[in-house]
Amino acid sequence: SVEWWQNLRDEDPENPSDYVVELNGRKLILHQQHGKGPRTFGKLVWESSYVLARYIESEADSFQAKRTIELGAGCGLAGAAALLFGSSRVLFTDLPSIIPHLRENLTRNLSDLADRWEIGILEWGVTNPLRYNPPFDLILAADVIYQRKVVLPLLRTASRLMDENSVFYIAYEEYDPSAVETLWKNIPRFFQAEIIGRERLIQSHPHCTTTLIRLRLKSNNEQQG
Repeated sequence: SVEWWQNLRDEDPENPSDYVVELNGRKLILHQQHGKGPRTFGKLVWESSYVLARYIESEADSFQAKRTIELGAGCGLAGAAALLFGSSRVLFTDLPSIIPHLRENLTRNLSDLADRWEIGILEWGVTNPLRYNPPFDLILAADVIYQRKVVLPLLRTASRLMDENSVFYIAYEEYDPSAVETLWKNIPRFFQAEIIGRERLIQSHPHCTTTLIRLRLKSNNEQQG
């Protein structure tokens, strides 16, 4: 069956696998690569990235002139929304196997803004995040809570990209209940959390099941490592 957020796109008749969405007056055509297994997860547009993009649209004033990083960017929708709604610079990051797909989509859609975005490899728990000169003002992550084993490396990585003024948004679906449980078990080790009410996300779409969290870094004395 076609999920509700897929119904919100305009299908490209020349390539039905493309995901077409309009943000701030610009039509984005995001190429998707369908397939089986985790290797293709990052090459699809998932519900939470759409919801986070629309949240950014609704809160555009909060994204003005911000240095932003997207973790597990995939097709790059959330980071593209941040860029189009005012972030001064956006770093899109993902695994080496996803980078060519991500670059294709960004070059296809945002080439005229190439002086404001860049792409980098960031494998949580492997790549040293300090190579990207934190802190960032905003950290974005959509649909990355898909396996329990990625959660703690994700949180540790994000915490090293932040300072006391940074804001970290995680948007997720409950694909793996154990991963979500691990997320909430470990959030208090690093962050203060606020759940953004679902009614504020996609008010006209009652089928929305995305959870969006706003996180701020605890002080060094409060963190549990």
